[in-house]
Amino acid sequence: MINLNKINKNEIWLTKKSFIDINGNEVNSEHEFIIFIVLGPESINDEEFVRVQPISKQIESRTDEDIFIEDESILGYPFIIETWNEQPILTKLLHKKLGSISNLSVDVIEPSEFSKKQLSFRRSEIKRTAFLRQSVLSNIVDPLNSYKQVAQVATYASWTKSPVFAYAAIIIGVVFILWQPQKFSNEEFLEFYLDKKSIGSIFIHEPHGGIHGEQRADEAFRIIGFSLTESDIIQLALKKYDDGDYLASSKLFSQVPDLFNQNIKIYFYAALSDLYANNTARAIISFEKLALEKREFTKKSGISNDDVLYYLALAYVQNGDISNARALLNKISSNSPDYLKDKPNILGNLRWF
Repeated sequence: MINLNKINKNEIWLTKKSFIDINGNEVNSEHEFIIFIVLGPESINDEEFVRVQPISKQIESRTDEDIFIEDESILGYPFIIETWNEQPILTKLLHKKLGSISNLSVDVIEPSEFSKKQLSFRRSEIKRTAFLRQSVLSNIVDPLNSYKQVAQVATYASWTKSPVFAYAAIIIGVVFILWQPQKFSNEEFLEFYLDKKSIGSIFIHEPHGGIHGEQRADEAFRIIGFSLTESDIIQLALKKYDDGDYLASSKLFSQVPDLFNQNIKIYFYAALSDLYANNTARAIISFEKLALEKREFTKKSGISNDDVLYYLALAYVQNGDISNARALLNKISSNSPDYLKDKPNILGNLRWF
């Protein structure tokens, strides 16, 4: 049994290749891991665990978010500490102390872009180190326990001040397929950043001769470029949009042909309707078409090229295409930094893949 008093922050340890889970089953790994301890022992439900960052020899795949240690006297070779792959493991998984790094003070910065090689490395490392975090997941919550028991652990975690307790509650979510700590899931990302753009006065109170053309005798508006029937459908679609019934507005907009050529602003809101209604494929097609148009929308409309790129990026996230989403958000950040000034952490909250 390891003396917990001898486990300290900034130490490097070799792990065991197996552990016994809460049901008495032996869980094995094909190889040992070398880890860096970032938070000393804590306990919950009579189990002790530490918070660690895996160590890798693959220094060629490092980014500014990895800590690069060139000193070969520690392990016999240069290595990187994967700060982005931080996770809790049970202390009983620790096997042998290999050394320590004193006075480690390094600023790590998540890159705005990743090479295919770096993304492939992260994906494989997250999958490879599943054995480590499984030690906590398997021993804190019996997978066969009731939802009530799971909730009790999560509630207990919220009562404590230690970030480890909160961390343990988070990893109980067995729906996590990939381990990306401190990242939003795609659904959480969209919930946080997919703000509903209001039509406001753009369509409803547009002056005569603007978006709306000549009035009909019954005082309803006719929209330039569309028949009376099409105008009625668009008006109803806009009302449904304003009411937040995006599925209905999406269906209504789809009934009007040639929206893009007849009225590009209405086409933009039709694309938003598709996005909000989770008609992702159609939303992507529409926003990509708008992005290729490269025309500057009028300030009066409240729509800009940045709007188009931003919502196209969110459509990519909705579709699970994180690489293209990140590229677009980087483009906006570079070309129009003020556009994202109220969303300073948007790239940091976006998953890597």
